[in-house]
Amino acid sequence: MVSALPRMLHQACLALLVAGFCASLHAAPKDNGRVLPEQPVVVAESVVLTLNLPEKDRVVFRGVVSLDKAGTQQQQMLYPAPDPISAVAGLMTHALMTKSIRDNQKERMQEDADVVLNPYRQYLDGYQASELQQRVLALIGERKQRGFVAATATASEGWLFRSLPVFAMTQDQRAIVMDNSISVFAPGNLKKPVYVNAVRVVSTPHAAEDLQAFWRQGEGEALKATAAALVADSLAMVLDDLARGGSALPAQKTVRYLEGATEKMERASILGDACNRLVIRTLRGWLMSVPRKDVRCAPATAPAIAG
Repeated sequence: MVSALPRMLHQACLALLVAGFCASLHAAPKDNGRVLPEQPVVVAESVVLTLNLPEKDRVVFRGVVSLDKAGTQQQQMLYPAPDPISAVAGLMTHALMTKSIRDNQKERMQEDADVVLNPYRQYLDGYQASELQQRVLALIGERKQRGFVAATATASEGWLFRSLPVFAMTQDQRAIVMDNSISVFAPGNLKKPVYVNAVRVVSTPHAAEDLQAFWRQGEGEALKATAAALVADSLAMVLDDLARGGSALPAQKTVRYLEGATEKMERASILGDACNRLVIRTLRGWLMSVPRKDVRCAPATAPAIAG
């Protein structure tokens, strides 16, 4: 009887683990973090809009990588199981190990993808978010874009836009992809945002014969200017989305666009259709501005992105 106690305790602990594992399977799915106002919010041009980037941090640049195949090369593992509880415990162990292997693979794949940035490290390593913010505000002024006339970190009297952009270069070096997490706070309320969303902007592919020379010219000026243009575009998209509120969206369709020279597809509602770009809302509710695959007019000659 005594010798059976360790086995009984072991099975009891496994049962608790199994119960917790099963409960997690039936838990409510997590929200993607998106927060949209039910009613349209029109931000007047005369209202001060504060842009807040992490001023002391370096701008994050990566290489574009496809993670679809991470974890697909693993061999199936078999676990001997004397009883059902041990079998489920074996499956849990295998799931944890598989996740760890997949995470390691993703990390290695990202490191390999980041090699594309090696020719530009000397320019990107010193590119601070404070400089990016100044460039974004200057560009908005040049475009005569709505608002954004202040750059202080906490302006309780106006609207506050918090922006956390991450940039990635495609492996063919023809385009920059920006993913920006944007939160919007109404005047006098900096605790609860009225709007939170992810915004992706893909730059128009460059056709230069020597792409390294293009990006490196002027101490990496093309890289820095493109990054600022992408952020400015994302802020304009959010202003439009605030004004749209919870209104009904167009029917979803398959959208084809270019990411560098690579054709991509997204199931989405088209919110804006220009001659060479599309603005869409994805199935997850995120916003994207992408180059059309079927360009219908000459692209803009600027470093600016959204034609």
